[in-house]
Amino acid sequence: MIRRLIIEAILFAFPFIAYFGSRALARRLKPGVELPDYGRRMPLLVLYGTVLAIGGFLLTWALEPRHVDQTYTPARVDEDGEVTRGSFSAPDSAPKDEVVLTPMQKAAQERDAAAADRSPEP
Repeated sequence: MIRRLIIEAILFAFPFIAYFGSRALARRLKPGVELPDYGRRMPLLVLYGTVLAIGGFLLTWALEPRHVDQTYTPARVDEDGEVTRGSFSAPDSAPKDEVVLTPMQKAAQERDAAAADRSPEP
């Protein structure tokens, strides 16, 4: 989370760094030149920084790996005191089509099967 916040802050600050860096370079290359006031440029720099930060957030969200159909096992401490890292694992290989019946459903199913097995009386 901290890494993502740092990346967003850098992306937001990038237009300011570029603008003030170019002003410093212009002063260094031409010492006597009068540069325009940067107050008029500030809303535009804020807009560019915001667009970069939101774009970076959306790009990292779109490119991060997805763990679809995987189960997360949280970190834990074993009996011997070692920490086991959390990880994603493949789901159990149990068939998902198998229907689990309650005891009442099983009894009803057995009654229906027994009734079907009985021959009708003439």
